[in-house]
Amino acid sequence: MRREKVTAGLITAIIIIIFCSCVMRIVVKNLFYEGLHIENAFISFILKDDEDIYRQKHKLNEEENKKVDFSLQYPFDEEDQSKAEEKKGNAIEDILNIYKAKTDSFKVKIQYYADNIIFKNDITSEYMHLKKVTGFDLVNGNSDTNQIFMKNGYLANVEPLVTNELIEEDVENIIKYRDFLEERGIPFLYINAASKVNPYDKEIDNYSIENSNENGDMLMKRLSEEGVDHIDFREEILSSDYDWYELFYKTDHHWTNKAGLWAASVIADKLNEDYGFNFSKKYYDIDNYRLTHYDKYWLGGSGRCVSLLDTGLEDFDMLIPDFETGYTVDIPTIDYHESGSYEDVLLRKELFDNIADYETIDYYKNVDAYHCVKTIFPYIEIQNELETNNKGKSILILHDSFGWWLTPYLARDVDKITKISLSKFNGSMKTYIEKNKPDIVIMMYCERQIPWTEEYRFK
Repeated sequence: MRREKVTAGLITAIIIIIFCSCVMRIVVKNLFYEGLHIENAFISFILKDDEDIYRQKHKLNEEENKKVDFSLQYPFDEEDQSKAEEKKGNAIEDILNIYKAKTDSFKVKIQYYADNIIFKNDITSEYMHLKKVTGFDLVNGNSDTNQIFMKNGYLANVEPLVTNELIEEDVENIIKYRDFLEERGIPFLYINAASKVNPYDKEIDNYSIENSNENGDMLMKRLSEEGVDHIDFREEILSSDYDWYELFYKTDHHWTNKAGLWAASVIADKLNEDYGFNFSKKYYDIDNYRLTHYDKYWLGGSGRCVSLLDTGLEDFDMLIPDFETGYTVDIPTIDYHESGSYEDVLLRKELFDNIADYETIDYYKNVDAYHCVKTIFPYIEIQNELETNNKGKSILILHDSFGWWLTPYLARDVDKITKISLSKFNGSMKTYIEKNKPDIVIMMYCERQIPWTEEYRFK
């Protein structure tokens, strides 16, 4: 009985300490640091792991996204607007939406402070290290954000199995895009960017907890049945000379910069063979790029969820074209309109260089190397200023983060390429397509995006 009381007392004390820590950080950050602009040793200690403050001090927030109302430039047609008005006309639904928005906003704020308790990074790092060494897991069960160490030392996301209903919702939206474009004589290509886990190896002891490939199989099967043209990069990797994991980062779920160049070459070949494009192979030959190797340079997103003690830092290869490049790049969400070379207007050099500042670096909070490219922003237009082999042609590509290091390579040999993140685009894609008339629309997502139906939404 006494042991139970002691245990209950310890748990209660921990909860109280965490609660007080959150309250203290809210007061110190909002009142003293941001309100009264007071900064001293005590405040620095309390706000030690605050990511926002770290990024402000190291000038990592210089390219903040601003709210752009794309619906003004690309408005919805009367039919879509009337459907939206019908939805708005439901008073109960309106009240519920307002309530949900307010609770979601409150939840985000509370989550922010809960995620940034004092010494959070140190505690998380030590716990994850202890978990790996001892095999003891304080938290039972898996969530879709959990990381697992594979036998080869790589980290992978645990992905839940999606429902057939969700697959059907995604397929329905993809078909709507395909059919809408087909009516206008514009081809549509779907691309499945492979997730990190090879579907045919045994790098994970319990495959039942990781379902990205099963989800991908369901989606690709349905798209094949519906006659949607596609590329499945799992098949492309398996038929290539590459080792699967050679194409992925160890501490991040994305494929590497070099893999992005290879993937761009696969897409270029497909566009040449089936869609009347004429991409030159020289732009996708790695020998025509200047490679700079950065040894033990960064910590990926998966590594930040566990422990630097277990993962270590990871190498990064930067590829710069050895051939001439010239673009005009427009990014409305950061008021960016510049012309210059690949290196000047498509890389975020100032952030990449910051990673090398070993005296002030915090690998858990610093911008990671994978984000040091301008295609991370939700809307970007890349206009080629040089002669291309696809004169007068344009590509619209709708993709997730797997396309960040692919789109810049694809851009060199086409007159214009536009990348849009659908979940952050509040305009009408129908209107955008009608106005801009791209020569092809490509939708590219990895399997872990399948549950996020907003990324597939036809609007």
